[in-house]
Amino acid sequence: MIWLVGTGPMARDYAQVLRHLNIDFLVIGRDSAKTAAFAADFNQSGRGGGVEVAVSEVKAGKLPAPSHAIVATQIDALATIGRQLLAVCGTILLEKPGALEAQDMRQLAEHPDITTGKRHIYVAYNRRFLPSVSELRRRIKTEGPVLSVIAEFDEPIPRIEALSTDAAIKARWGYANASHVLDLVWHLCGKSVQHTPASSMGRGDPLAWHASGSVFVGSGATSSGTQYVYHGNYASVGRWRLAFSLPKRRYLLMPLETLELVEGNSVMPTKIDLAQSASDTLKPGLREQVEALLNGNRDGLLPTAADQTWHLSHLASIFGYPA
Repeated sequence: MIWLVGTGPMARDYAQVLRHLNIDFLVIGRDSAKTAAFAADFNQSGRGGGVEVAVSEVKAGKLPAPSHAIVATQIDALATIGRQLLAVCGTILLEKPGALEAQDMRQLAEHPDITTGKRHIYVAYNRRFLPSVSELRRRIKTEGPVLSVIAEFDEPIPRIEALSTDAAIKARWGYANASHVLDLVWHLCGKSVQHTPASSMGRGDPLAWHASGSVFVGSGATSSGTQYVYHGNYASVGRWRLAFSLPKRRYLLMPLETLELVEGNSVMPTKIDLAQSASDTLKPGLREQVEALLNGNRDGLLPTAADQTWHLSHLASIFGYPA
């Protein structure tokens, strides 16, 4: 049995994937009425009272232990729920970024059940499974190496400021949202082994919703020799963009769901046709991500708790968060 923890929009996206795959699941939520309504929408069973109640019922023999759990709750609850689930569940997928603080992720990665391989925690970065990224991964393997990368993680700031998201989550927006962009750099080109933020100029003025700064620029190099530069500005406007320069070719992800090619004498990008999927009505990349979870991360595309500990600690040095 799979547990789906959460009843918000992201949990609904996962529920749609599970039904598409004809997989039954148990919805776990805090509010009993909301949980029952959510479960009924997908013709599944639901349990109110939160994860702690469900875990206690497993320990008391009143509920079967889950083989897998997908946690799609508010970011500030992810790490706590992950720790609770370790008592009864062998394989856990936490929505990105897995924790609100790097230290919370580190504690999960260092849990004895994780370090001994008894349990497994993965973090959900569905953009790794986008058709555009899958095609780029294939092309890098045959056409590489990646010589350099430009990563931009600007945001449509007026829209971000208007969100009703908890202040504590907005204060870690580099984890909550921008981490998708830099995760793809290090996923496709190797982990950063050299990183130089433009610290002499600071991180821009602090914002009411993001006190650690507003402007994030710097450069680095990865384990495969790729040099990268990054730019993010939380006091302006913009969007996400990734540009990968290979020998004689450049690939663009802007938006990340599309892939464009620049080559030859022309500087105009050409759109690359991507394979259509029977699950195009689902959130992009989510079906493939769930399949990776269920097949034991056979291809290694899901980041582990240890991977994510490194990731958040590295991002902390960019955004000025506690490491």
